[in-house]
Parts: sequence; structure tokens; C-alpha cells
Amino acid sequence: MSVTNIPIERIKPLFPRTVSEEGLEELATSIKSGTILQYPIVRESKEERGRYELIAGYRRYLAARRAGFPSIPCVIIECDDAEAFKINLIENIQRENLTDYEIAKRLKEFKDRTGYSVRQISQLLGKSVAWVENHLRMLNLEEVFSRENTPLINKLTEYHARVILEQPKELQPSLAEKIAETIRETGEAPSVRSIQKLAKEMISPKVEEAAPRKEEVKRGEVAIIRTPEDARKFFEKILKPEEEIDEFTCPGCGYKIKVDWRERKIEWFEP
Repeated sequence: MSVTNIPIERIKPLFPRTVSEEGLEELATSIKSGTILQYPIVRESKEERGRYELIAGYRRYLAARRAGFPSIPCVIIECDDAEAFKINLIENIQRENLTDYEIAKRLKEFKDRTGYSVRQISQLLGKSVAWVENHLRMLNLEEVFSRENTPLINKLTEYHARVILEQPKELQPSLAEKIAETIRETGEAPSVRSIQKLAKEMISPKVEEAAPRKEEVKRGEVAIIRTPEDARKFFEKILKPEEEIDEFTCPGCGYKIKVDWRERKIEWFEP
């Protein structure tokens, strides 16, 4: 391993990604006024002599280019593709430069490339198995959000993803659309708690619609009475007949029914 000044035009990033313009400008200004504290990591290109492939330090590389540096000091190592990917993954996660969604995609790519299990990845990164699983599960949001809204997933955390994905599947696309609307309007994702509240509000109307609305019983309608609460609603809402019929036989089941209008009681007896 050695540190060498390498012309920037001879460096090709292996793992390019989207970087915040604001953060990049701040880093470029910092580099102009001082030095690069952590050197980017590169390896020599196997395809072209005198060229290098950037493994880690993508933001520092971009900031140096923006600052107008003709060259940048880099750490040169020898490694294969799997090792290069591992270094890149660890460096970015430890420096917290990736969103949870970006981490999820990197974890999936690393898992597919290397064949590492979730447990092996968790040990490699010093994270819990649940942390890795929850991030990987976040990729399921790609099936929930519409194609045009998929980039907005970058605004969400794995905590948001858990709340969304624990909802009924038929509700998830509508919930995702409302979340996307909030992000477009405010530039920020709604809180986890507000998403939980929104999901509950979206579910409640369906529950109420499916439940029998005994409180709207009127004369001529059938009142289904199974519990004391049903009886209470019956007496509160039903229109009292002109003639108080207090005893009759149900034509459907044959049960003898006794109604006490004053005491608000209903009794039935087997035939």
C-alpha cells in the first residue's frame, strides 16, 4: 500500500452515485483552504496501464475536481472486485454518506456479487442481523411506489419502510402516493408517527363501512340483535309502533319474542 499523487483525469470511479450539490460545494471549499485529511483509495486498472479505478472516496474525488486540483493524493491497493466492493461499502456506511435506500441497494448488490449471507454481512459491518434485514426489506418499496415516485424513496428511512410495509398490501400503493405528495410539497418525508396515523385513517372508513350500522334501524327494517349493546341501540333508534306489540313469534326462526318497551328489554324463547 502506498500514497501517490495521481492526475484526476486518470482516475475512473468504480462506484459512482448521486451526491448532494450543497455538501459537495462545502467539501470543495474545505479542500481549497486546507488539505485532504483522508485519502481516496484506488487500484490500478487491469485494462489500461497508467489508469486507476476509484474504490472509496468518491465525494473527495468530486470535490477535488470542483476545486480545480490537477491531481489528488490516493492510497493505491491491490484487490479483486469483491474486496473492492467490500471496502467501498464499509467506507460509505461508516462515514454515513449514503441514504438508507442507497445502503439497501449496496447491500443487495454486495450480497449478490459475493454470495455472503445476511449474518456474514452483519459481522463484516459490525451491525446487527436485524439492521441488515430491515435495510434489504426496504427494497420492497420499489414495488409499492410508482416508477415516477421511486426516486423519492431516498427521502425515507428504514423505519418509514417498516411502517409502510406492515400495512395491508392493498393499502400500500395509496399510502405511498400520499407520502410522495407530502415529499413533493415540503421536500421532506412525513414522520413515522404521521404515516402510522395516516394509515389508520385510511383503514378506518373500510372497517366502518363493513360493520352493520344498527344505529340506523328504522320501521320496516330488520334489526339484528345479538348483544345487550344491540338491544340498547334498537330501543334508542327504532321508531316506536303505534300499538305496542309486546309478544310475537318470529316468522323466520319460530322463536317467541317478548318486548318490554318501558324497561327496554327483549327476551326470546325457543319454540
